[in-house]
Amino acid sequence: MNYLAYSSILVIISCAITSFLLFTKSQDNKAGIIWGLFCFMGSMWGIGVFIVSTTKDYPTAILGWQIANIATIAAPVIHHHFVLAYLKIKKSLQLFILYSLALGFVILNFTKPHLYLGELKFVFNEFFYIYWPNNKNITYLIMYWGEYWALLLYSFTLLLIAYCKSEGAAKNRLKYIILGSTVAWIGTHHDFLPAFGFDTYPYLNITLGIFPFIISYAVIRPQVLDINIVFNRSLVS
Repeated sequence: MNYLAYSSILVIISCAITSFLLFTKSQDNKAGIIWGLFCFMGSMWGIGVFIVSTTKDYPTAILGWQIANIATIAAPVIHHHFVLAYLKIKKSLQLFILYSLALGFVILNFTKPHLYLGELKFVFNEFFYIYWPNNKNITYLIMYWGEYWALLLYSFTLLLIAYCKSEGAAKNRLKYIILGSTVAWIGTHHDFLPAFGFDTYPYLNITLGIFPFIISYAVIRPQVLDINIVFNRSLVS
């Protein structure tokens, strides 16, 4: 197996463990359950990329990317949902629109892969990777810029404003959420580089197996995901 396969195993295990702990310890905590779902998507990414990294069969690689892209599409929306739930910001219509768009991308990913994934490229003499320059599919580009730049910047802005307005334990809890999220998104953006034509091996895929350990602090410490944050929500509504 290659490095990407080993890093994907770490992603699967760490995200699955963290997701299980959050689901079992957050029965009365909506934000904790949503964050557990986010970690579950991390495992979904790991499974898909493991398939991709261990096959030289083109149809199998397509299937692997289709599985991985469930997470790629859903994760930013679930992360944003978590942020809203954690900060007690109600945006029901906004979430409905975001989840509807994500569902549309997932359906396109499976029913019309040539319009979403396009043609894969064999890279690093190891595996088939999404390669946008070969296809220039507008749907994939819309997903990437819309979710991984516009939506994530919005989510992080809400978190940073809340962090600046919070105090004490609430501020400390936000620090871990921001740190864990940052590690996850750095690794994710690095994984996108080969897809957009950069000759960069996805070494930082391993960070997607590290961020669950950062937020596991929120699992083992009592009430660390409690949402008693002291700040003026009117500034971020």
